[in-house]
Formats: sequence, C-alpha cells, structure tokens
Amino acid sequence: MTLLNVLFNLIVEPLKLFFEVVFFYAYKVSNNVGLSIFLLSLFVNFLVLPFYMQADNLQKEERDIQDKMADRIKQIKKTFKGDERFFMLQEYYRVNNYKPVYALKSSVSLFLQIPFFIAAYSFLTELKLMQGAAIGPITNLSMPDALLHFGTISINVLPILMTVINIVASLIYTEKSPIKDKLKLMVIALVFLILLYNSPAGLVFYWTLNNLFSLIKNIVLHFKKPSSGPAKSFVRSSRKDMELIFISCSIMALITGLVTPAGIISQNPEELTNTFINNPHSPVLYLVNSTIIAIGTFMIWVPIFVYLVKGKHSKPISYTFVAFAVIGVINALLFIPDLGLLSSILIYEKNMAFPIKDIVINLFTDIIIIAIVFFIGYKLTRYIRLLAVVFLAASIIFGLYLGILSFRNNDTEFTVDSYEDINIPLTTNGKNVVVIMMDRMIGTYIPYIFNENPELVNQFDGFTYYPNTVSFGAHTNIAAPALYGGYEYTPERLNLRSDELLVDKHNESLRVLPTLFANEGWNVVVGDAPYANYRWYTDTSIYDDNEKIQAFNISFSIKNDLTDEIGIDMEERLNRNFFCYGLMRTLPYFIQPFVYSDGTYDYFFNESLQSGITGTYIREELALESLSYFTQITDSPENCFLLYTNGLTHCDFSGSVSDEIETYTRVVNNVPLYLDDDEDYRHYLTNTKACFLLGQWFDYLRENNVYDNTRIIIVSDHGYGLNNYDDLLVKDLALDAEWFNPVFMVKDFDQTGFTMSNEFMTNANTPYFAVNGIIDNPVNPFTNAQIIRNTDNEEQLIYNSHQFSVVLNNGTTFKDPNGQWLTVHDNIWDDDNWSVYEN
Repeated sequence: MTLLNVLFNLIVEPLKLFFEVVFFYAYKVSNNVGLSIFLLSLFVNFLVLPFYMQADNLQKEERDIQDKMADRIKQIKKTFKGDERFFMLQEYYRVNNYKPVYALKSSVSLFLQIPFFIAAYSFLTELKLMQGAAIGPITNLSMPDALLHFGTISINVLPILMTVINIVASLIYTEKSPIKDKLKLMVIALVFLILLYNSPAGLVFYWTLNNLFSLIKNIVLHFKKPSSGPAKSFVRSSRKDMELIFISCSIMALITGLVTPAGIISQNPEELTNTFINNPHSPVLYLVNSTIIAIGTFMIWVPIFVYLVKGKHSKPISYTFVAFAVIGVINALLFIPDLGLLSSILIYEKNMAFPIKDIVINLFTDIIIIAIVFFIGYKLTRYIRLLAVVFLAASIIFGLYLGILSFRNNDTEFTVDSYEDINIPLTTNGKNVVVIMMDRMIGTYIPYIFNENPELVNQFDGFTYYPNTVSFGAHTNIAAPALYGGYEYTPERLNLRSDELLVDKHNESLRVLPTLFANEGWNVVVGDAPYANYRWYTDTSIYDDNEKIQAFNISFSIKNDLTDEIGIDMEERLNRNFFCYGLMRTLPYFIQPFVYSDGTYDYFFNESLQSGITGTYIREELALESLSYFTQITDSPENCFLLYTNGLTHCDFSGSVSDEIETYTRVVNNVPLYLDDDEDYRHYLTNTKACFLLGQWFDYLRENNVYDNTRIIIVSDHGYGLNNYDDLLVKDLALDAEWFNPVFMVKDFDQTGFTMSNEFMTNANTPYFAVNGIIDNPVNPFTNAQIIRNTDNEEQLIYNSHQFSVVLNNGTTFKDPNGQWLTVHDNIWDDDNWSVYEN
C-alpha cells in the first residue's frame, strides 16, 4: 500500500462512497443514468453549499484585510528595500495580527474542489452503467460526446460549454477583484478544459452541471443586497461541543472501520483468502483499508462539515453525535442479525428481512439510548463527556483485541500450482477409482434436476443414486472427516480421541484413501483437499511424507482474462465493503436493508458481479470445467486413483438469479420441491450447473474409453437447510433434516443404467465403496480399523452444530455449547426416526 493509496482512502474514498449512495438511490427512482447524474450534481452542490459559503466568507475576509492594509504596504515597499523592507512588513503584519500564509484563504474554494473532483472522476469513469446510456443528443455517456464533426475531425462540445460557464461564473465572482484573481480562475477553467476534454461525456456533464450551479449561485449573490459591514466570519463553536463531536466520530470510526471488520476477519481469515483469485494475500489489508476509510469519513469530513454548519446549535448536535455513537456500538455488538452465514464477500445466505418484533425491540432500545444521552447532557452535563470517553475506550479495547486476533490468525502463505503442471492420469488398461466431493451439494435436488434435464440421465449412465443418505454434521469441519476416512472419523469417534488435536485428526482422514491406494501401488492424485491443516486453501504438505501421492491446489491455479477481471473487481469491492458492512451494522434494523442492498452495498460492478457471480464461483466452475484438460489418458496398466474436491455447489450466486430459472414448485414422485425465494433458486442453479459440468467430463471419459473401467463416487460432505421439503422438517425437534442430506451417487465398473436405491446410507460409506472388491480386507492405515459400511437399520449419531469456523473450533474435541447430538435410523424422511441423543 503506497502513500497515495492511503491518502486516496483517507480523503477521496469517503466522498466517492457518498457519490455512490446518492447515485444509487437516484437511479433507483429515475432508472435513467443522465437524470441520475443531474440529481447527483444537484444534491451534492446543495449539501456542500455551506462549504463554499464559508470559503467565500474566508476569501472576503482576506480581501477586506488586504484592502485595509494595501496603502500602508505600498508605502513600505516604496520607501524601504532589502532586509529593512522585509522586517518592516513583518512588523506591520504583526501589529495587524496578520500572517502572509493567510493569503491561502483565497484558495480555499479551489482546495475544496480538488477532492470532490477526484472522487467524481473516479466514480463516474468506473460507472459501467454509463456504457451505451444516452442523454439528449449524446448517445454514449461513457465516451466523449463528439457532437460536432468537420470531415474526419470531431469536436467535443460539452467540455467547451463547461469552460464557458466556468469563465462566466468566475468573472461574476471576481467582479471587484484584482486582475490577477480573474486570471487565476480563468487559468483554472482552461486547466479543467484540458483535463476533461477527452473524458467520458457523463463525467463532463456532471462537472458542467456543477459549474452551472456555481454560476447561478454567483448570480444570486451578485444581485443580493451587499452587506455594509465586514465579511461574515465563522460562527465559532464551543470547544467542549467540538470535543464531544470528535470523540463520538472517533467511536464511529473504530466501530465501522476496525471493530466490526476485525470481528469477521478474526473468525476465518483463510476463507477470505479464498476470494483472492490470482493474488492471494493477507485479508488484514482489508482491515487497514476499512480503518483508513472510516477515519477519513468520521474523523475528517464529518467534523469539518459539522464545524462549518452547526453554529449556535452546537450543543444539541454534539449530544446527538454522542447518542448515535452509543447506538452504533450497541447495534454492532449486541444486535447481531440471524441471517445465516456471512460469506467471504460479506453477503448473508438469507435475504435481509427482520421480524417485526426484532425491529421494534431494536428501535425501542435505540430511542431509549437517545433519551438517556440527552438526559445526561442536559441534567447531568458533567457526565456526558465521561460517557463518550468510556465508549471510546471500550471501542479502542475491542478494536485492538480483534485487530491483534486478526493478525495472529492470519497465515496466507501457500504454494499455487501451475495450471500446466496439474496432471490427473487415468488408464484405459487398468482400473480407475474417482471420488469427487462436491461441497454442500444437496442430495435431494438430484431427481428434480435430472427430471428437468433428461440428457443428464444418459451422461450419468451406470450411477446409482442414494437419496436416503445422512451426513454426520452440517458443516465441512464436522462432516467431512467421516466422508474421507470412514466411521473412525465421525464427530463421536473423533471426540473419543480427546488427546489429539482436531486438525491432526482431520488431516489423517484426508490421507486414508490416498494412502490405502498408494500402498497398493496405484497412481494417486489428490486435488483441493478441504481444510488441509485447517486452512481454507489446500495445504498439500500433509501428503509430503508419501512420494507416491501427488497433491495439487487446483482451483487457485485457474487463471484467465475473466478471473483477472473478477479478481480486480473483487478487490475493489472488499476494500470498501468492509467499511460499508461495518457502517450497516451500526444502524437500526429498519435502515440496514437500504445500506445492504442485497449485498451490493450501493455499488455498481461489472455485469458478472451485478448478476451475483463471485470470484470464488468463477474459480470453482472453471476448475470443474477444466477436468478434461487436466485428465491425461494413458494405456499404462498401472491403476489410478483420484480424490478431488470442488466447491462450486457451496458458492451459489450472491445476487438475484430468479429470472434464470422458471419459478414454480417442482414435483417428482408426488414429492414437491419448494423453491420459494432467491436463496433456493441460487442453490438449485449451482447444483444444476455442477451436474452439467460433471456430465461433460463423463462424456470425455467415454470418448477416451476410460468410463467403463472407472468407478466413480459423487458425494458431498453435508446438505443445507432451505426448508425445501415438508417431509424433511422434523417438527418435534424444530429441525430441517435437509442440513444432513448429502448427495451420494456411485457408478461401479461396467455398470449401466441410472437407478435409485432407498437403502439407508451415510456418506461415511465412501471409503468402503471406493475400496470394495479392489483391496482385500482393507484397514485404516493409521488406526488399523476395518473399512466398513453401515447396516440398513443401524442408528447413526449426528452432531448438529453450526460452529463452522476452524479458527474458533480447533481444539481437541467438538464442543459447541449450542451443539446438539441427534440420532436417526432407517429412513431420514420419517420424523419418528429422528430423536435427540441424551448422553
């Protein structure tokens, strides 16, 4: 991060964010880019009018003082020379309480324009909505207007009009000023002409409107009855009131920029690393950026604006700031929304809709806080500052603690394999076993996806689908070990090994199948093993002790123009959205949805991000799509084993995708699948996409004569609770059993047809199905326990916990205080088969 980056985030980014918010809601109302730019200019100019009025007062003060001293200064310069002249002028300035540096007051208006100009330039030049948008004779606001043509030469009219308006406004403004002041403003107008001549018409249109507003303001002031006295100076505010305001702004800066973002990063920094496509780096950089933006917003711009406009109302305004600072802390730390998991790009899994009861409780609490603060301010005045200082100290302590935790938990160094170096060998003359774990793929969707897309039945020829399958947890860190290692790695069995770290037991489970096959002399490849070494990315070092195992970090190897574009946009998104998220959390519930804006936080990205596709989704989709590229067909008799994990089905889309799927309730075998909201459709869409990409790879295997001699297992670590099925809602337990229904599909050697079996299964059967009939008397190479499968009516013990973070849950046992042990047997669709396990 360079000094220019810091200064931009500190001074310009807060203004840019403000422009985004204003434009966003203007566009929501008008649905017209040109009109939205007009409304943005109008709103911004009215808002900053106090800035310019005070700047005008400062300039008039300077001119009055200069006029007062002009004759005497002229006489001194005429009478004295050299050092004598210098010291005489210095003494004269001292007597008049004036310093030469005060001459800069006349440039205050220009200094104010610079950050506003940079913010407008940055926002509007990046605004993709201007592409193809028209206003009047201008057909594309993202390009120079080129309204006049003389042969092959085109002339941009808007910049010229902008300059003319600027010069006229300057001449009116400096009517009684010296010629040097007139020349200075004209030079500035010409500089803007040069800078903006070839700029997008939308940007020039905005700045032309600003100049037009300035012209109108100068005309109004010109015809206004002139004041007979000296220039009206600043209304000086109470020092104590400004201290209260600054302390309150400091609290808001800490909560929005440091405390809330650090709370997210400290819980799972490596999941945030997963959002970086081509340049993995520390997510703590986001924390630094959000803090700088918050400081610029609340400790620079807000105090400046308040200082200029509040005047005699300083006391109630200062108490209002204290109240909102206290409310911000309470809302951010105590009122935590129950909207499902927060993704690595700060989007909730559920739509932001709060129950009326929660809104009322939150609003009532905030009103009570406001009343208490004003009571203290007016009745117990000496304690109001103490209240603000206490909350400031608490914010500093929380911020330092969470910030240190973020740095301590941060470890993002890992090796990214080259795309060209990844090699998945499959043989035509031997046997192949492939286990593909599709993270969070929902087992119950398969019949509906295949019913809508009958071509998948042929692509998945030979597979047996097991809908009556249960997982041992609802999240990867709890449920995946049993999938990879078998029944030795269920949560119950892992907890019995209480003298070993969970991370070591997790790593062991990831090594069971690769080690088994490697010991049998098979060619073994592992791709993207989840949570290896409890890291979000694949730490391939857990396989370093076995030279027969090749392990790759596949998804991070994917690089192309699309990932580059998405990666850059994602960086921009997160660099400012951490602050936006922190700001949102300080607000009352009834306001939060307006700031959240379906996870966009009032921002306009490229088309892929607007449609909800994230960098993680793109990377996982391309990785699955690239399986054919990675697969190397060989006629060697050496058998091959592949263990591959893909997260496409875990990503889902982050935005609205309901237009891409017909919105109706699907029914297969008289069982309805309810897709009631956007979240349901997003999951259904990604599961469908995964099936198509797997089917394409299966076609590739057929074309190369390695499909029939390949055993393939498609399995997921867990399902997801979306309330899609009445029969999976265990009402007595208030449980959606869809959380524990993973996909489980098996194709054996030379098997044909697509069938379904209602046998009671668990995904811990994966190792058994992988080695059955291939390895005689297979045993776990680390525990020497037999690799087995469950019996049809065997009761299974499941750990129902939503403690998914490996940073928080990394001891020796799973011990979530809110966790619950459940049992199920025979048929997961029968409520009577589920019960709470009492230890």
